[in-house]
Amino acid sequence: LHLVDSTSPDPVTDFELIEGELRAYDPTLDQVARVVAVTKVDLGWDVRLLDAPAEGLDKAAFESFVGSERYDVVLHWTTYLSAPEDLAAARAVRDRMAGSPKHVFMGTASTWKPDEFEVSAETYCLLGEAENTLADLDAAWQGKRKLEKMDGLAWWKNGRCERGGFRQLLDVSKLAMPDRRLLKGTYRANRLDADPITVMVLSRGCGF
Repeated sequence: LHLVDSTSPDPVTDFELIEGELRAYDPTLDQVARVVAVTKVDLGWDVRLLDAPAEGLDKAAFESFVGSERYDVVLHWTTYLSAPEDLAAARAVRDRMAGSPKHVFMGTASTWKPDEFEVSAETYCLLGEAENTLADLDAAWQGKRKLEKMDGLAWWKNGRCERGGFRQLLDVSKLAMPDRRLLKGTYRANRLDADPITVMVLSRGCGF
C-alpha cells in the first residue's frame, strides 16, 4: 500500500522514489501488487490548528492570540463535557478577532443540541461525521450548493436553527490521512509514557 500526499508539489516523483527504495531493498518486491492511495484532501484553505493546552496557552494567551489573528472561518470541536468552555472560546473569537469569521462547530455536543451553539449570524454545526459535510459547506460558500438541501448540517436563518437530514455513515477506511504537520505543541495521554502521540477524534461516541 502506497500512501501518496496529494498536497505534495510532485506526488509522482514521491511515488517513484518509494518504488526505487523498495527495489533497492528487495528486487522481488517488484512482483508484489501495489495499491496507491491519496492521503490528504485539500480544500485549498490555509489552516492553523490551535490546541491551547498542547501549546501551553492559558486563557489570557488564547485571547491575545485570537485578537492578533484574522481568519475567514473558525472551526470548533466540542464535546458534552467541554461545551460551556468551547462556547466561551467561540465568543472570545467572535468578540476579539478582526473581521466577522464564520463559526463551524463539530463534535458530539453540537450534533446533539445544535440550537445551543449560535454565536453569530454565520454559525454552522456539522452533525455527526463532519468530513463530507465540511466539503459540501465549502461548496455552498462558493455558491455551488444550497444550504437548504444539505444533509448533516444545522445553520441559522432569521434567528432560527434549521437542519438538514441525516447522512449515511462514512466508510472511515477510505478517509484521507490527517496532516500531522498541523499539530503544534506536545500531546500526551494518561497512562502512556510515549511522547509525542497523535490525538484521535471519534464521531461515533467514546473511543473506549
